[in-house]
Amino acid sequence: MRKCIKKLAIKHPTSRVADCVTISLGVAELIPQASDSIADFINNADNALYMAKQLGRNKVHMANLSRIETNLQPPRKNIIYRSYRETIAELWFS
Repeated sequence: MRKCIKKLAIKHPTSRVADCVTISLGVAELIPQASDSIADFINNADNALYMAKQLGRNKVHMANLSRIETNLQPPRKNIIYRSYRETIAELWFS
């Protein structure tokens, strides 16, 4: 999609970023678990989009959400779950 849009060469004279229209994409993938929510999934894709823009626009950025399940037992109680956005914010701003 990104390359096709760029090939159209649609002029964008008011842009401070590029002479023609481009797109950035945020991509997320998830093998759903009972503890997952659609809101978190959308937030992950949204965060990846903002990262693509921060990396220079006209980019594709994949959210790093891979999980390797070594045991299929339900999550233990008393585990504190944090959002992807909170985790990334902590890594970037600490």
